[in-house]
Amino acid sequence: MTRPKLSLDINTIISGIYQIKFKLSDNIYIGSAVNLRVRKANHIHHLRKGTHHNSHLQNVWNKYGEENYEFQILITCHPEMCIWYEQQFLDQWKPEYNINPTAGSQLGVKRSEKSRQKMSISAKNRPPISDETRKKIGEITRNFSKETLEKIRQTRIGHPVSEGTKKKIGDSNRGKVRSESVIEKMRQIGRNQSEVDKQRLRTINIGRKDSLESKLRKSEAAKRSWKLRKEGV
Repeated sequence: MTRPKLSLDINTIISGIYQIKFKLSDNIYIGSAVNLRVRKANHIHHLRKGTHHNSHLQNVWNKYGEENYEFQILITCHPEMCIWYEQQFLDQWKPEYNINPTAGSQLGVKRSEKSRQKMSISAKNRPPISDETRKKIGEITRNFSKETLEKIRQTRIGHPVSEGTKKKIGDSNRGKVRSESVIEKMRQIGRNQSEVDKQRLRTINIGRKDSLESKLRKSEAAKRSWKLRKEGV
């Protein structure tokens, strides 16, 4: 029997939403994880041992076999947004294998100082995501059907983001140096936006006041962009 490989050969933490399905069944299971690689490994480990916490998944695994098992990443997102996105998928897709219709979370679990130190050291030693891994993530997304992509898009519309989360996302991105190829891809995404999406972005930004720091960053970005245009890049 051939064992399925992880959808992503990753050496770093990637958080997001995933689904589990079997080739001979249309039913699915939806879950979220701060570390998708570890979560997939845990699912397979317990299913093989017959000790999985979800009796539906265990029964289907026993019926159809490991060769029909599929673990698919639906979206990647910031760790603090995992539960929110998971709940949107649960509400809209109503997956048959999920016993609990409410998304769960490990946030708020108290850990010892020793555990926190180990997690900190582990995080600092994680290597950056390789270009090969980014390419694999892109390939997974490109293989989604139009129906799946539309469902994912619907879950993202109008989602609220707290100020604390915005700050953390901003802090994590601040100071990053993006290659010219990445910048060009970001430009292409902007050019290919539909009029509906553009209007939605305009509505979101109405009445929004940027901080002095934000204005300076935008000004510097505009200057760099203008310089590249003059150079014909």
